[in-house]
Amino acid sequence: MLHGKKIIVFGASENGLYACKYLSKNNEVLFVCDNSEMKWWNRLGDYDVRPPQKILERKDAIVVIALVKRYNEVAFQLYGMGINNIWHFAQYLNLVSRKREFVLRKLPREVPVYIFDKLEKIDSTSNKSVHSYTKNVLICANYFPPIGGSGVQRALKFAKYLSKFGYTPIVVAKGNCETILPIDLSFLDEIKDVKIIRIQEKPYYPEEVSFDDIKLFSNLLYSIGLDRKWIEDYFTILRDKWEFLPDNDVTWFFDCAKEIEKLVDFNNISIVFSTIGPYSSALFGAYIKLKYGIKWVLDYRDPWCLDDDTMKLFYSFRMGRRDFEKKMEVALLNNADYVTSIAEVICKNFLDIIPTIRTKRITNGYDEEDFCVKINDCDESKTFKLVHNGSFYSHFEICPLLELVNELIDEGKVNANNFQFVFNGSDPTKIDGLVDLDKYDIVSFSGYLPHSESIKTILKANVLVIFGAYGKGAYLIYSGKVFEYLRTGVPILSISSPYGVHYEMIEKHDRGITATMKDKEKIKSFIVEKYNAWQKDGLSQIKEPDDYVRSFSREGLTKQLAEVFDEVLEIE
Repeated sequence: MLHGKKIIVFGASENGLYACKYLSKNNEVLFVCDNSEMKWWNRLGDYDVRPPQKILERKDAIVVIALVKRYNEVAFQLYGMGINNIWHFAQYLNLVSRKREFVLRKLPREVPVYIFDKLEKIDSTSNKSVHSYTKNVLICANYFPPIGGSGVQRALKFAKYLSKFGYTPIVVAKGNCETILPIDLSFLDEIKDVKIIRIQEKPYYPEEVSFDDIKLFSNLLYSIGLDRKWIEDYFTILRDKWEFLPDNDVTWFFDCAKEIEKLVDFNNISIVFSTIGPYSSALFGAYIKLKYGIKWVLDYRDPWCLDDDTMKLFYSFRMGRRDFEKKMEVALLNNADYVTSIAEVICKNFLDIIPTIRTKRITNGYDEEDFCVKINDCDESKTFKLVHNGSFYSHFEICPLLELVNELIDEGKVNANNFQFVFNGSDPTKIDGLVDLDKYDIVSFSGYLPHSESIKTILKANVLVIFGAYGKGAYLIYSGKVFEYLRTGVPILSISSPYGVHYEMIEKHDRGITATMKDKEKIKSFIVEKYNAWQKDGLSQIKEPDDYVRSFSREGLTKQLAEVFDEVLEIE
């Protein structure tokens, strides 16, 4: 679509690098821009990364935003700078064909205004299902294997084990997604007998959404209890900021609403279960309940708008629209027949707003079948391994921990020749300053591993590291990886807020320690203790799972979910 042009790519990311390679085939890519000062004057592949102001020096160039999500914020930033020739590049992975799909389009300056003379509630009378007691459950899981990562495992493991407790799962999932997410084909081996309905997500843009889509969506919002003024304000935000609420994945709802009736016999569905995030998955559950008269259980993997502390800590970008978006969340909660969540604090927030709501905590967990490898066979090694598994974020204190390990080496308490700091998943070298700190060359990076391989890696660890968040309210939030860590029996070092959920789960149950980076001597003593024990025995100090750890088995947690379904359906 673009040929012979001078291009500036906005977004110094993996997707930005793809954009550079794709666009450079027929154009000249001048440089890359990014809003992050840490990336300025570095390189992305063969291209310099410069501040956004440098775009103004090349008025002959076209700016291509290489962000899949939240591209609209950058577009408005550029419009405010007087830049008008703006395009958007996105790539998706078709999960059926497993081929990349590229989207390149010019962004318009305005979004049309949608006005409705009449809002109508969704009437389920003509669609009321006459349910046979098949106990089929329709699971809406926006992200689902072969997408990998920790976020898909909750829905995956529920789908895997529900049939043991009398419920047959039918999963509705995306047929494509952003490629920044890893692909893990090993997950599909666990659910070979589960029916999966894949509905393609077209890369919608606000100005391309049809009148019929908007009308259906408006009527859904009205049906769950939002008033006309709120709905009009919603579409004003869409028009003025190109922003779908609660997230851009709401466009997948349009595709689901069009296709689902052709793919599912709702006379044979007893209950619908939707798990969030993304938060827009709740809209699918509400729609099915209202249109087909089917009971709906809403599941929270992440908090949304109700908790002050978690909003400020993790979702500060939503604070400006929190009160507005909170009305949508409360309306959806009022329509759900039951709400489950991963944490007690989230359930408490529900009860504070709606005292009559039925809610239950069902934590994340580990799958016993993932741990079929003999533990002792995994532990023998000539190198002491401090292992972090999975994703981490820039505010976690990885560099200070590496500095502390360097101190131990300087003091002669551990030997750099037989000590490794291993990262599986996220690339630690992208953290500013980490490469320079690795003066003893002890950091190693494995990249994303299939889940089965990552389990083997943590079983070979001598100490497992977990980084928790800091700040008010952080002590209430746990990392999903903690459950698999607990199951390994390997000693755990949790760098997190003291006396929070990590303390309760790890230190209180003698599975390791929790400490902040202010507790340097406590951390150093723990590492040295485990290192000396390893030198003496050549093995990790493994603890077998006790009743507390076994309470987090995915099979047992699925039994709890099945009991929720029984309660909702009033089954004895």
